[in-house]
Amino acid sequence: PHQNQKMEKNMTLSSSQKKSEKTLKWERGSCLLILLFTTLSGVIDGGIPFFLRHYSNWALFLTIFSFLTLFSSHWFKNSTMLIKTGQLLFELAWTCEFLVTVAVWGVFLPTAMILNLTMDDREVTILGFLYGMLVHLAPIIYLALELSWNQILFTPLHFIFPFIFTVAYFLFDLILFKLSGKATYDPILTYDNVWAVAICVTFAILLGLGFMIGLCVSKRKINAQLSSKSSPSTAEQEMEAKPSSIEENVQQLIISEQVNKQIFTHYLF
Repeated sequence: PHQNQKMEKNMTLSSSQKKSEKTLKWERGSCLLILLFTTLSGVIDGGIPFFLRHYSNWALFLTIFSFLTLFSSHWFKNSTMLIKTGQLLFELAWTCEFLVTVAVWGVFLPTAMILNLTMDDREVTILGFLYGMLVHLAPIIYLALELSWNQILFTPLHFIFPFIFTVAYFLFDLILFKLSGKATYDPILTYDNVWAVAICVTFAILLGLGFMIGLCVSKRKINAQLSSKSSPSTAEQEMEAKPSSIEENVQQLIISEQVNKQIFTHYLF
């Protein structure tokens, strides 16, 4: 039983029945290469100081480390530390990239277009344009596909980690603003007016929404696991039907509860 439990837990970072392990491995490797190319193009186009000032690049690092962990899990399947790290990094990356995607395409870009604002006075290059599209689109697409492929379950208490990560970034950006006098997202987001408070509250709500999506998908995965575990086998279907009794109903409830606890035990810290 202990060996079966260990094998089942090691399936956390692996694929569901929709994907074979070989296919998933190459898809994760391809995503990792594109994310690394995105990082390199961003550093070359804007330089390291400019690159490190943006939240989207902080989230990009999370996504890279997440895919690196997922990709490594195909060779280190018995590493409990790798499994736990992969789960946490994936929760962090998905939640933060969700914030990046919605904030850029739903807040910053429309506001800049409506008010005819220019947030960056640098000359737009082909490499810079390619980097801008990739960093704000590719990570969330890859993570969404991965969310539907793997068996990682989000843990409600883990929301504190992307929240702390985001607060740490904005404290870092606030310090830079105080030192340099220039806000990273000027003029849409500065730290000297009430509008900044409203934006930060909106970002916190978006973080929670992104994490809630992860929890909902996790619930569907749990229901699928329970359904597959509780479905009768061919041998059971061929057996003669027996009249149900109170004892049998109680036993079925006990088995169902044990399966439920087993699934949560496997995937939570």
